[in-house]
Amino acid sequence: MSVKKFILSGDKLIHPIVVLCTNDNFDQVTKLIKLFSSSPECSRELSILSSTPGIKIDFTRDNLKFQGYWLAQKKEIRVKNNLLLVNMLQTFIFELCNANNPDLAENKIKYSNFFNADQYAIYIEEAEHKSFKKASSLYTDLVFRNPQSLLIPNGIELEQLMMLYNDETYLSYVKNNGHYYRYVDAYNSAMNKRDSFFTRQNENNLKGNHYDNNSLQKSFY
Repeated sequence: MSVKKFILSGDKLIHPIVVLCTNDNFDQVTKLIKLFSSSPECSRELSILSSTPGIKIDFTRDNLKFQGYWLAQKKEIRVKNNLLLVNMLQTFIFELCNANNPDLAENKIKYSNFFNADQYAIYIEEAEHKSFKKASSLYTDLVFRNPQSLLIPNGIELEQLMMLYNDETYLSYVKNNGHYYRYVDAYNSAMNKRDSFFTRQNENNLKGNHYDNNSLQKSFY
């Protein structure tokens, strides 16, 4: 797979943003950027994101379990490369809102901030629900600005969208599609690795060996 790279820059962007795409989806990604830029509110969100140097937006991956991710540590938005334009645009906007969501800042979602996996997963999903509401508003703005390129959702789609504005309905939805349990598994996996590390550390301490706890803090929290 051949990868193309281009740079988003300009007066409204504080730092340049790298965009990666494939030969196959290059035209679609450039159309996505053009549509996205037609909304001042969307452009403002991208400007906020650009206040962090080294941001990357990756449209090249076809093996993602979900349609997109925001990876705070890597400063990278990933969007599945084979989505239809509408789905790709919606996913990008949602992950952009996640990236700009203060409740999802790296220091807020450390595993050590939470007592158990469910508390961690619920916190993440509630924060992402805020992103979802904001993303829905931004996408709606784009639809009305670009009626020839983006169809207005029909009555059923609008009804489903409004249902997801409810906190309990949204949480039930993400539990049913497996998204919630991804965070549960991530927390449990990290805690198991931590416990295993401390077990080995205690065993080695008995033998006279020692480890630097600061390195563990960076790895598991």
